[in-house]
Amino acid sequence: MRHARGYRRLNRTHEHRKAMFANMAGSLIEHEQIKTTLPKAKELKSIIEKLVTLGKRGDEHARRQAMSRLNPLLSRSRPSFSKSSKPANVLDK
Repeated sequence: MRHARGYRRLNRTHEHRKAMFANMAGSLIEHEQIKTTLPKAKELKSIIEKLVTLGKRGDEHARRQAMSRLNPLLSRSRPSFSKSSKPANVLDK
């Protein structure tokens, strides 16, 4: 019987699942809609809900935790949200 198994393995290794869900979560956040299979979508739902909860907290530590769970390429392309550094404004010349 399948009691208290925790999550779907989806015939992938731990590293592959982690990378796949990080990529899928980043794509879902960026494009707001993705095409995938039903089991992958059900697993992705819990990951996205945790990221949304981190986003609702809104502090610097929550942002860094959320970005560490996403694709590293996506996190490098995002601007820094620290209060000490302000993004450069093109119109301030």
